[in-house]
Amino acid sequence: MTPPSTPPRWSKWLKNAQDLWSTVVTQEEVNDRRERKDTYDTLAAFLAQHLQQPPASCVSAVLELVGENDPVLRKDCAPASESLLAQARQLLLKVSVRYLRDEDRRGWREIEIYFLKDKQPARSISREERAWEAMPSDVRSDMLRDGGSLVSFKLYPLS
Repeated sequence: MTPPSTPPRWSKWLKNAQDLWSTVVTQEEVNDRRERKDTYDTLAAFLAQHLQQPPASCVSAVLELVGENDPVLRKDCAPASESLLAQARQLLLKVSVRYLRDEDRRGWREIEIYFLKDKQPARSISREERAWEAMPSDVRSDMLRDGGSLVSFKLYPLS
């Protein structure tokens, strides 16, 4: 006995639903990747300023330091020099990223960088407003699931 086939109108509807889901998933990936790139660019600008190095070289160093393996983000990035990586490791103590939101669903991303300045620990904070939809999908999920207004993680060092 042959199983019944899907009626043509349902086949078209199913195909459209699959296409729509594929678009939604792809857009989430694009948004998440854009947010990571923006975070890395902020850290690279910090390194470029403090190490007097070209920003493009510092982007490569950041990707190495944080263990980023996404081929899209690494595209067109030459490997960072060992000298630059060593300088960055001497400068940076810790980098953390926090996502916050308030009751009005306004959000912020804070990048907190602990580093050595004149052989003493110092701190720099970059705070930027973020639309709810621009926050990484895993951050939004954590906030909704846990009912919290803060998600944080350590970006560097990896261990």
